[in-house]
Amino acid sequence: MEHDGHYYLQSNGLTLDSTFAYGSEQDGAQIICEPIRKAKQPRVLIAGLGLGFALEAARQSLPQQGVQFVVTEPSQDLIEWHKTHLMEFHPEWADDTRIVFVNSTTEDYLRKSGSGSIGGMLISGDSGLASLKGGENGTLLTERGLQIVKESLKNGAVLVIRSTLRETNYEKILLKTGFEPGKEIVPATHKGNKHKRHCLWVMKKGFYQRRSRRR
Repeated sequence: MEHDGHYYLQSNGLTLDSTFAYGSEQDGAQIICEPIRKAKQPRVLIAGLGLGFALEAARQSLPQQGVQFVVTEPSQDLIEWHKTHLMEFHPEWADDTRIVFVNSTTEDYLRKSGSGSIGGMLISGDSGLASLKGGENGTLLTERGLQIVKESLKNGAVLVIRSTLRETNYEKILLKTGFEPGKEIVPATHKGNKHKRHCLWVMKKGFYQRRSRRR
């Protein structure tokens, strides 16, 4: 939906994404790209297109030609809606051959892509994490789904799981999967009211050291 010049992505009455508040998506994308800035041919996976700000932040973080940005999105309608309504926000996508849209769930894509193929991954659990039972990324965020995620990551690759809620119990699921998660609380937006916060669970195959904040 559109309101006062901004677009909002909603599901079951919940706002999942907007062209006003997308700071945590940018932060999450930048985190997964940090370790692979010098890699020649990394593959970055964004689980869910949303309104595209995570993909754009990853694209800006990794300018090298050999990178591949894979966006798994089960809704072909959303992909087409982007092309119609949102290209003004991301005009360079049309000519960027490094971007690959996959009309599939993330879990199905990972099962086919093989182990150790992903250099960095961002997953959004917008309506909460441990409480998710279904939906686009719901099964992926269960213990079974996270095992599939972990198998797909290269050694040292960073995984970020973004949530609009701070679910402390979710750490137990991550630990059972063998991850050692760090947690970062970041502004939901980098403009306007910055009091609203989102949670980023950050991990890799090993221990994640929290970033030092730029002043």
